[in-house]
Amino acid sequence: MEAVKRTRQEVKKEKIDMQDKTYRRGNIFCGILLKKSIYNRKEKHMKVRKLKTRIAAFGLAVLMGISTLSSANAFAAEQTGSEQQTEVQASEQAVTSQKDTSVTADDITKAVSDDTFAVETSMEGIHYDAEKEDVTLVSIKDENGGEYHSDKAGTYIATYMVVPKDKSDSYTITRKVTLTDTEGQAHSEENGGEKQKSDTESEDDSDSPVQNYTDVEIETSEEDASAQAIKELKEDIEEGNVMVLSAAERATSSGSTVTLTKGRTIYYPSYIGNYLTCLFTVNGKIAYCLQSQKASPPSGSYVAQVLDSNKNLQKVLYYGYGGAGDLTGSYLSGKTEDEKYVYTHIAASYAYAGEAGFTGCNYNDLVNAGVIAYINYLFGQEEPPKGELSLSSTKLNAVRDGNIQKTPNITLSGDHRNYVTLSVPENVTAHNLSKGTSVTNGKIQIYGGDTFYLSADLLLTGSYASGNLYGSVGKTWRTLVLTTGDSKQDIGVFESETAAPVSFSVQWLNMTRIELMKKDVNTQNPLSGAVYGIYTDKKCENLLMTMSATGTDGKAVSDYFDSALKTVYVKEITAPTGYKLNTEVYKVAVTAGKTMTVTATDERVTGKVKIAKIDKETLAFKAQGDSVLRGAVYGLYAKEDIVHPDGTTGVLYKQDSLIAQGVIGDDGTLEFSELYLGEMYVKEITPPEGYTLDTTKYEVSVTYEGQDVAEVTRDLTVKEQVKKQAFQLIKISEDGEQTETDLVAGAGFKVYLISDLTQVKNGKLKPANGESYTASDFKNYDFSKEQVAVTYENGTAVPVPELITDTKGYAVSPELPYGSYVVVESTTPENLKTIDPFVVNVENDSREPMQWRVFDDRPFEFLLKIVKKDAQTGNTVLKAGASYKIYDVTNKKYVEQVVQYPKKEKISVFETNEEGYLITPQKLKCSTYRIEEVKAPEGFVRQGSEESLYDGTTIISPLEQTTKGTYKENPQSGIVITVSSNTAHQIDPDTGAAIVEVEQKNDEQVGSLLLTKKGEQLTEVTGDSVLAKVKALVSKVRNAVSGKEETGIYKGFKYEETGVEGAEFEIYAKDTIYSPDGAKDEAGNPVVRYEKDDLVAKLTTDENGTAVINNLPLGTYYLKEVVAGENFVLNTEQKEFTLTAEDDTQAVVYEGVTYKNERQKVSVSVEKKDAVTGEKLESVIFGLYAAEDIVSNQGEVLVEKDTLLEKKATNKNGNLTFDSDLPHGKYYVKEEVRKAGYLPNEEVWKVDASYENQNLEKIVLSKEVENQPTETRITKTDATTGKELEGAKLQVIDKDGNVVEEWTSTKEDHVIYGLPEGTYTLHEELAPYEDGYVSASDVTFEVKEDGSVTKVEMKDEYSKVEISKTDISTGKELEGAKLQIIRKDGTVLEEWITDGKPHSVAKLPVNEELTLREITAPDGYEIAEDVTFTLKDTMEVQKVEMKDARTPEKTTEKTNAPKTGDNQKVWAFVLLALASAGTVTGVTVYRRKKSRMTENKEETEEK
Repeated sequence: MEAVKRTRQEVKKEKIDMQDKTYRRGNIFCGILLKKSIYNRKEKHMKVRKLKTRIAAFGLAVLMGISTLSSANAFAAEQTGSEQQTEVQASEQAVTSQKDTSVTADDITKAVSDDTFAVETSMEGIHYDAEKEDVTLVSIKDENGGEYHSDKAGTYIATYMVVPKDKSDSYTITRKVTLTDTEGQAHSEENGGEKQKSDTESEDDSDSPVQNYTDVEIETSEEDASAQAIKELKEDIEEGNVMVLSAAERATSSGSTVTLTKGRTIYYPSYIGNYLTCLFTVNGKIAYCLQSQKASPPSGSYVAQVLDSNKNLQKVLYYGYGGAGDLTGSYLSGKTEDEKYVYTHIAASYAYAGEAGFTGCNYNDLVNAGVIAYINYLFGQEEPPKGELSLSSTKLNAVRDGNIQKTPNITLSGDHRNYVTLSVPENVTAHNLSKGTSVTNGKIQIYGGDTFYLSADLLLTGSYASGNLYGSVGKTWRTLVLTTGDSKQDIGVFESETAAPVSFSVQWLNMTRIELMKKDVNTQNPLSGAVYGIYTDKKCENLLMTMSATGTDGKAVSDYFDSALKTVYVKEITAPTGYKLNTEVYKVAVTAGKTMTVTATDERVTGKVKIAKIDKETLAFKAQGDSVLRGAVYGLYAKEDIVHPDGTTGVLYKQDSLIAQGVIGDDGTLEFSELYLGEMYVKEITPPEGYTLDTTKYEVSVTYEGQDVAEVTRDLTVKEQVKKQAFQLIKISEDGEQTETDLVAGAGFKVYLISDLTQVKNGKLKPANGESYTASDFKNYDFSKEQVAVTYENGTAVPVPELITDTKGYAVSPELPYGSYVVVESTTPENLKTIDPFVVNVENDSREPMQWRVFDDRPFEFLLKIVKKDAQTGNTVLKAGASYKIYDVTNKKYVEQVVQYPKKEKISVFETNEEGYLITPQKLKCSTYRIEEVKAPEGFVRQGSEESLYDGTTIISPLEQTTKGTYKENPQSGIVITVSSNTAHQIDPDTGAAIVEVEQKNDEQVGSLLLTKKGEQLTEVTGDSVLAKVKALVSKVRNAVSGKEETGIYKGFKYEETGVEGAEFEIYAKDTIYSPDGAKDEAGNPVVRYEKDDLVAKLTTDENGTAVINNLPLGTYYLKEVVAGENFVLNTEQKEFTLTAEDDTQAVVYEGVTYKNERQKVSVSVEKKDAVTGEKLESVIFGLYAAEDIVSNQGEVLVEKDTLLEKKATNKNGNLTFDSDLPHGKYYVKEEVRKAGYLPNEEVWKVDASYENQNLEKIVLSKEVENQPTETRITKTDATTGKELEGAKLQVIDKDGNVVEEWTSTKEDHVIYGLPEGTYTLHEELAPYEDGYVSASDVTFEVKEDGSVTKVEMKDEYSKVEISKTDISTGKELEGAKLQIIRKDGTVLEEWITDGKPHSVAKLPVNEELTLREITAPDGYEIAEDVTFTLKDTMEVQKVEMKDARTPEKTTEKTNAPKTGDNQKVWAFVLLALASAGTVTGVTVYRRKKSRMTENKEETEEK
């Protein structure tokens, strides 16, 4: 590797020797620059040494020829032709005599990831002796001249400066620095990664700052140069060794005329060369000559061309001294302004003209002085920023992207350092895709090259305009080159012009959507699962979209759609499970940018269970015997928990709880309707007369069948088993002694159902005893045409066959259905008398036949069995303790019998056992008996004390809880039974005793609850009486006289405690309530009527505030209020009550519970504020009015609409709460009397105090009302300058002389808010005397309460005084006296020399003692004594006079001859100098003191 080295003498000799040749050739080819530096690499140099020798000499000649030489170098023009020849030879010798340099550098390869390698400091591969030379890196570029990047793989050319320490010439060396990536391969951005081969390719211009220009044709004239010179130059150009720069090619745009100003001469610092330049400006901006070798042009107007291609020149002019990006403050810190200018001048010339820019300098000196480093530093900077910006799109329409709308991507084209600040409005987000940032409702910076977009919620409408977006750079910089003539330098300047802003607009979509709220029509709870469609037509045929199903909150929000539809129709497509489809169409007028709300309700699908009752054997609704199928009580029970379909209400009926109960009607059916859907079962509670209790659970699944089935119906057939029992006859013949004889065989008997007998049905045959048929009623009855009783098998009637006794006298009937039968001997054995008919009653269901002994007139004895039955359930009461007396009606006495256990005693009261029956301990004879109950079992009514619940004439079963009916006494008669041998009876299989059984039924004791709900109700309004109206009239008259506004309540509301209608309650079982008959279920557990906490009943109070529930089983319950009733607060107290009978004669236990609810109160408040200051306003009167008629519970209008109810004034805190105890309703509030100084507020506040939330104790409604105050702006100004005047103490006084505002003026207007309308006076209490102002006259002004701003200005005049200096004798004004006005602290306020006229002074302090002092008296006068004076507070001109007396005359010798050492005139000059100095000093002291006073005053005011 080689470098070229030349001595300073050689270079100087070359310049001198080539001067003449330069004049011959340089003027023609002044634009020629060397394309290749003489400091080429060794390889290149060896190939073209001869050619380069010639080019180097010629190039130097060109450079020298186009330079403007200083006077020190001007002699070069006088060299002869022989000297010129010597110059060329010397140059050639200088080039050819190069020797190898002592410092060499090896090419090196490093990995990009090698953090230990730094090219700036690494000396690896550089072979040098640190004691002999210094080696410094001066530049490193890639092979295409681009920037060096330590993190980018590629091949770079590093240039080092070698400075020998023996002070010999410096030189440069170069080497390759190759950076590799992880694969070890060097890449270049320009050549796609191919390794550059610099040793085989020609070197480009990276080593030279000269700009590449296109080749130009060389033209010349024969008189200026030889043809040989032209020929050589053309050959050089063709071989690519020389490039030509012409003015036409430098300028890339049309020119503009500018003004060049040539300033002072600036000499190069001696340490870099003996040369000079001038301080140029172009249009006032610092400019630089670009061709150091030429003469400086004069000032004038020139045409400037824009040069954009020379990037290095742009950098120098921008970052160099005086440029917009001046870096010399830091880089050239310590340098003078001239040094900075010279450094930049050389850099600009080098960038423009190459090495010719170093004219007048030694290269080593430039290196040592840091100029070369400075040039490299400037060249290494980034290109100057550009202000031009443009947007890829300026008018954008937003598009939908999912659930947002966004603009298309926008790219801001421009310099990456230039950015605009985009103000992002509310609800809009700007996304900078290039930077990965986003901003909502704020500001974001978009840089040149960034791509961004805006996004917003789909409901945002309208448009957005960015406004003018100015770039942060703000200016567009351009290089201007002034061509001043062939012999003059080109001038370069970097000029700017304001960059135009960019802007864009966005048109947002006009979208809308619908939010649907789905509720249960009854519970108002939200429903999930409903699907609605949105249609574009009223018939709902054109589906726009299907909404998503409603969620658990009952809400569904549609997708967005275009609001241009204006009207859409919403209709249900799919109902929630358990609900029927709502066919209502909701018409919705849509608005762009809004979510429209639709509230829809659904009705639940109800269930119906139809029960058909049939006889199990007749297989139809046909009863057997005397039994009936109607009247059976059935219960519908929950097989599993029944829940409300709304998903919120929860469990309505717990598992196995009773849902409903009913009675089989006359048509044999029973319907349960309005049922909630679920799994249920039907079970018989009370069988009909003559039938056994059916314990079967008939399961019924009442489940949802879809939205189109409004009512799910299930049919259920239940079969009833009639009670049946056979009877067995024993036919015995009797003798006269009533002893049993032979058993009779062959006797025949027929069985007839009494109720089926013709005369019984037609009413001809009636019971003789008036109650029931006995055997004697049929003694003479003709049975020949009657049909025998029947039984049924599989729906077919089977007549009861004739019963024939066998040889043992026995005959057994088939099992007969429940009923009363008459048995007639139809076949009489021979020689025997036909017996009388007898009655058989089938009352029990038993597989054991009843046994009957049939004989004539034999005394019959029997045991009486009394079975206690529950009249409602038909079950045996499994409780002991029922006691009876048995009255023998025939013998008219009570039966007494003897018991043996536990002790022998006679008893007359017989008690049932735990199985619910009793059997008399001894037999009774045939007779008529009345069974009288003495005591009923617990929970039952004693016979004779019964009451029934009547709904009209219908008796309601005690098992049915109801709000209907009235209890009435319905005592039941005791059981009367006539027992004969014909009476049906049983035979005890053990003892053979006859047992006659009777059932005694008791009603269950029940409870009746009377619930009373009370609360305050509006009944009366005060203020309507004649007396009240007279008082109101008197109050108005008094107000008119006094000018004051009366406040108070005009209509008072009175409330009385009365019943509350519409309150809803629920009754729950506090403890488990069991069936009182002691019945047990299949598992042996007591039958439960209500489990603990079961809902028993719901009540709603009537217009009297009461509710009744009847037929509650005895037990303990609690009440819960669920709806308070209109206008009342919910009472959350749970009240218990217990239904317990006092004794068994109490059929109905009456209990009463009273609830009292607090009335929901209404509070209406107003807060009054100053709209400007926020001050709370007192004494503002507001009126409260009725916005609608106020009516009583009975509908009577108590207060008409728009009636004034109350007036009240705000307190000192600006608050008021109306005192009226308002009922619910609608009102309005308006301002009646405003505060003086404020504009009226016409706003009417509509107050909706409607009842809505029963859990809210008080509806609190408040409103903040603002009033705009009057505004008075007062300015205090200098009457002369008009500027705001500080320090004046001012007052505003009202017409009564009261000071309403007082303040000290400042530099700002004084604003008074809230002055009442009227006339005021602005009075200056104290003027700024110290500053020389006098008090101004009062200013009267008017304030009006009409919204206008009252502006008042008061102007202050200066104090004025005339100072006269007069002769004490003549009184004439004197000239030449030096006077001062002095304050007590010695400050000189004014100083002057009299001119024979009064001296006017303005702005002297007022009301302060001042001193007029004579400093120098006029010639011939004595200095007068000080005169003190005080200026008064007046705008008139005040006068002060000082009188001087003449100096007594002295005899003096007059001569004009000068005298040695004479100092007569000297002292005068000394005194004059001292006086002048004193004057200056005094003025200075005064000014400084005054300045200091002003500063202190400002500081005081700030504090």
